[in-house]
Amino acid sequence: MAARVPFPRLELLCAMDATWGIGRNGALPWHIPKEFKYYIRLSKKQEDPNKPNVAIFGRKTWDSLCALKLEPMAKCINVIISRNMDPSEIAKYKDVYVCRSLEGAIEMLKTPQFKDNIGRVWVHGGSDIYKEAMKSDHFYRLYLSKIHKSYECDVFFPKFDETKLEEVEDPDALQGLQEDKGVQFQVHVYQTKGECALLP
Repeated sequence: MAARVPFPRLELLCAMDATWGIGRNGALPWHIPKEFKYYIRLSKKQEDPNKPNVAIFGRKTWDSLCALKLEPMAKCINVIISRNMDPSEIAKYKDVYVCRSLEGAIEMLKTPQFKDNIGRVWVHGGSDIYKEAMKSDHFYRLYLSKIHKSYECDVFFPKFDETKLEEVEDPDALQGLQEDKGVQFQVHVYQTKGECALLP
């Protein structure tokens, strides 16, 4: 039986290389358009057209999106985790909020303003935010694109024990081995069993 996860359920979305690397110098070390298009499609797909999804970013991840001129995540409620971000930096955006911690973001989403008005809650990193999310009682799923190639990286996904998670199927995820620009990758969907899967 699947573990019961309290609202809001956190779903992590990430791609990593063969060494668990997820970034370098504040950007992606690879260019795999097929994987990136899937990432955007999945994070924006709404189960209810009246309930926008939530996109949670650490400050550095948000800044990397800004550098790509992708901010904010369109048609989503965006939440930035930062202890020192000046609210004036996001004043020009609609539906963008700043919380001092992931726990603070979770508590915000439980309030009447959001609770019955949001869809899926996607966590987009970076590494520390992923780690916090996987430790949380609210952790539900990890959608992980495993890239079958190594790149120079300086940021890594937190190591975890796959046996402590259940691999499940989701028809919205890319199925089977994929290839683009000569690089192979495969999407794995892991669901919590109710215990922390992170390695020390």
